[in-house]
Amino acid sequence: MTKRNATLLALSTLVIGLVVGAWTVYKFGLIFIQSTYESRLMADAATRVSVLKALQASDTKKAIRQLENGLDGDAVGMADILDKGLEPEKLRATLTTVARYRQGTQYVSAEPTIAS
Repeated sequence: MTKRNATLLALSTLVIGLVVGAWTVYKFGLIFIQSTYESRLMADAATRVSVLKALQASDTKKAIRQLENGLDGDAVGMADILDKGLEPEKLRATLTTVARYRQGTQYVSAEPTIAS
């Protein structure tokens, strides 16, 4: 095998490896994103069903508690990605809206990182 052929073989192997590696990372990334999205949808649907059942049973305190707990989780998540997010201005604006809402309520969060 000549030096030229060996170089071409090495380069073609490198290119094929990069293409296969990139495709694999892309596919696994899509699977991860899709499973995360599906999990979020299922959790949200279960929460909404529970809140709706509480409201239909005229148990507004339970419904409000569930919505407040969900809002706690949203606030923790937004605060966690605030500096790394794609839209930090919108995250800050939403967190400000949550804080202003909470100032007008008697709700006290069980989550220590949430200012009630």
